[in-house]
Amino acid sequence: MNLVSLSIILLATISLSLCKITTVSVPYQKMKKAQNNSYIIKFSYDIGQGTFVGRAKFNKPLIQSNREDNSTLTVAVVLDDKWEEYQAAETCKQKLDIARLSDKLVIPNDGRTWGPDQTFTLVQIVRRRTYFFTILDCEGVLNGKNPAGLKIDIQTEMLNIENSHFSSEEEGFLYPFFFLLIICSVFLSKNMQRLIKLYNKEEELDWAFLLANITLIMQILNIFFEWTHMLIYSSNGKGSFVLQLFGQLFGIAAQFTMAILFILISWGWTINYSELENFDIYIPLAVLLGIVHMMIVGLSKLTDDESHKFHQYGGFVGWIIVFLRLGMFIYFLFGIKDTLKTAREKVKVFIYKFVIVGSLYFLAFPVILFITSFIADYVQHRIITIGTLLMQCIAIIFMSFQFTSKSSGYNEVSIKANPLLPYGKLD
Repeated sequence: MNLVSLSIILLATISLSLCKITTVSVPYQKMKKAQNNSYIIKFSYDIGQGTFVGRAKFNKPLIQSNREDNSTLTVAVVLDDKWEEYQAAETCKQKLDIARLSDKLVIPNDGRTWGPDQTFTLVQIVRRRTYFFTILDCEGVLNGKNPAGLKIDIQTEMLNIENSHFSSEEEGFLYPFFFLLIICSVFLSKNMQRLIKLYNKEEELDWAFLLANITLIMQILNIFFEWTHMLIYSSNGKGSFVLQLFGQLFGIAAQFTMAILFILISWGWTINYSELENFDIYIPLAVLLGIVHMMIVGLSKLTDDESHKFHQYGGFVGWIIVFLRLGMFIYFLFGIKDTLKTAREKVKVFIYKFVIVGSLYFLAFPVILFITSFIADYVQHRIITIGTLLMQCIAIIFMSFQFTSKSSGYNEVSIKANPLLPYGKLD
């Protein structure tokens, strides 16, 4: 039995044991400042019947005046189309009137014991729905009894239809990611064989093709870490924060590296010259920009569970990346303009085609992010994930074809095809 067959059996076996478990800590002082109300978590359910189970405990014993054993708070369940109205409501009574469901949540006062489960059954008949879960202290039962640093630890278990723990927007990625990982790995193997063959033939490394393959390697690592996270997530309901973080970091690094390759070629690298001027300046600058991209994505992980965030580029992170991407696009256009000044007719034909592909690449992410702001919350993650992966795959295939096909426009105008051209940057 080969490795692929074993992997498919492993996928099928693990996907049978699904139980999402998430623990959220709610600081009481934060809850008190927000009108004795705090957001816990959100989850999107497909059409059919899903469940939410919650239990809670305090992180330390309460200050008790009459030695009662438990405190009773309230859990509210709010529909997606009522969420803004719920947030705007000023009193607990108004919030509970807006909520679809609400019930009591009993919490032991000893600071050690988990309280009994509170279960909600949620049925979707017409369409998929996103539910927001909140906790309230409408009666003020914790007033005067809360020690400094009191937190409410809330453990939640959510099951979608067919006992799947995946939220609606995350459903269905496990198998496609697995097969995409195999396809990309095979493609990388073929590319590396071509790269080695070119090196043996010309006794010189094709740096542009190498950079395209580095991008592909980063993309494969992105898919691998994300897929592994989802696999673990299917098994224990928690996944791996580190694996998901690495997956997202490699994803943004792959996008950044591909953008750098487009920019370098736009300025005539490997077409008008092969040696980069001020190499010692540009490389550290590119590395710094790449680190900034990854730091932004890394910091965004801190807000993954926010009520307004439905994908990894949600909130300020996505718009910062849009700003950076548009800045790189403008620099790309300046490079195209500069290259066209001294370009031969054959080079111009290639550049005109190249600028179209490059423009589509740089503008794809801003357009995708803009579109997601107008579609349903539970679809945003799917659109962003598929859109960015498709964007990367098309760019990698395009670049690989240009560097390896003898009939490509790039190979007709590159320095490799015209060895009499100067190797330094043209003035």
